[in-house]
Amino acid sequence: MLCDRHRGPLALLLVAVLVGLCAWYAHQASARAVGFARCQADPATFDGARVELSLWRVQDVGDGLYRVAKLERGVPVAGPTAGLEPGAVVSLVTHYDAARQVLVEEHRELHPRRAAKSWLGALGTLAFLAWSGASYRWRRGRLVACA
Repeated sequence: MLCDRHRGPLALLLVAVLVGLCAWYAHQASARAVGFARCQADPATFDGARVELSLWRVQDVGDGLYRVAKLERGVPVAGPTAGLEPGAVVSLVTHYDAARQVLVEEHRELHPRRAAKSWLGALGTLAFLAWSGASYRWRRGRLVACA
């Protein structure tokens, strides 16, 4: 089944399936998501709507109000600011307050080790690339496993 004759079409099929899955996921994520921008576009419709923000970075902290950023910058969140510092990574469950044009915090989770996790992931990727490079070689125009 995986002979040289069928390898090209099977690889193209696999790439097509992966692209299709990515497109489907992107459509599902954007169709269901209620974000701050959508709330701002139609405040009356989304007043009180639940908005979830996963892994957003705190931009600045004021008295009873702070701003977070990820895809959108400067999203205002009303809630307690104790323990928050600019640069902290948080996940939030909020609801939209159309009268004040802010998200009101219901639940917050801090992620203090997020930077370390990112570095650990990068280190793992580099280790995999080094292992892959040491495990295969080009011989006569073909990629072959080292013996």
